[in-house]
Amino acid sequence: MTEQRKAPKLRRIKSERGKSISEKKNMGEKKEIVPREYDVNAKWDACIDLTTRRFVYSSLGGAFAGLLFFRSPVTRWASIAFGAGIGIGSAYTDCSRAFDADTSVSQAAEE
Repeated sequence: MTEQRKAPKLRRIKSERGKSISEKKNMGEKKEIVPREYDVNAKWDACIDLTTRRFVYSSLGGAFAGLLFFRSPVTRWASIAFGAGIGIGSAYTDCSRAFDADTSVSQAAEE
């Protein structure tokens, strides 16, 4: 069941003068436009941002719940850790969907 994934073929967009946008020079460098679904750097940035925010907010929620419901420092730390785990787990789920969504779209386009 080992299937090799084919690299997606990227189209070049033509401008008015006939040169493709990826061939235009901007300040001495070639500027290549990458479609949004193949921009891995933007996805990683979004996932890191999402993971950081959810980790912090759920840890703060766990700390608040620990202060509200528990007296022992050990159980308060446990509620913080539980909240942090929930935040990281939900961010991991959303990030895995973001990265896997493109492969399912490209596989459907190949069929």
